[in-house]
Amino acid sequence: MLAAVAGAVAVGVHTAGAEAQDRAAYRLEQPVGAVRITLHGDAGTLPQLRTAVLQDLPDLGERADLYEAQYVFCEGCLGVVYAEGGQRYGEAVAHPAVVGEAPVLRNLLALRDRTAEAALLDGKAVVTDPSYLHDGKAVLRMQGNGQEVRKVAVDAVLVERPAGQRYAPLVVAPETIRRLGLQVAPTGAIWLSTGPVPDKAEQRAAATVARLAPHSEFGVERGYRPQDSVVRVALSGFAALVVLGAAVVSTALAAADARRERALLAAIGARPGPGAPSPGCRPP
Repeated sequence: MLAAVAGAVAVGVHTAGAEAQDRAAYRLEQPVGAVRITLHGDAGTLPQLRTAVLQDLPDLGERADLYEAQYVFCEGCLGVVYAEGGQRYGEAVAHPAVVGEAPVLRNLLALRDRTAEAALLDGKAVVTDPSYLHDGKAVLRMQGNGQEVRKVAVDAVLVERPAGQRYAPLVVAPETIRRLGLQVAPTGAIWLSTGPVPDKAEQRAAATVARLAPHSEFGVERGYRPQDSVVRVALSGFAALVVLGAAVVSTALAAADARRERALLAAIGARPGPGAPSPGCRPP
């Protein structure tokens, strides 16, 4: 019995430890409460998707449209433009440049800063990760023919955010990208809900997006939510069965021991007293 309980405790400790690791490893890609559509080649469906989502989730508030910067280096040839960060393992870290207007700052970064919004309107990049700021500028990197790398520097302002709230290291306005001779393409939309989004409404909206644009994504950021894996569920169920089985066996053995004692007393003509201790509690 004690061994079974110890085993169940060990399984519980393992499960709790695994969940703690998962929680620590979880990284938010947008603020909690964000509702987002991400396109994958379905740009023409975006207006219809935005309308459809608002029918299922009518109280989302302000919408922010998201774009990506593209480098056209030959007819029909284009590449994604990246923002260049610091060095890691001897190589520069890069992240696709997020392109959008001031609502992107509010919805994607949860940032309400008039200075940052004015800088974005003035053609500057808004940087949230200091490693993406290079002598007061943001560096945009792209590749062309023959893997040729081209870099463009853009004036930038730093708005430092905690590491866990750097949902995008850099945001730059669409007009700034166009002035650099690059083009922009829609990649989706994001809202920042002020209230909880019901699970059923989220499911309806996700089904609508999947029907209208099968290659697009829809999601509501709810933060870390434990998801029991098949292995964890199996281990927990097995531990419960072991404990239950041990309890049943222990009870059966105690009952058998009590029956043998009563039979022995009856054989010698004695009667068990009302206060007779049970076999499991008999003093040595």
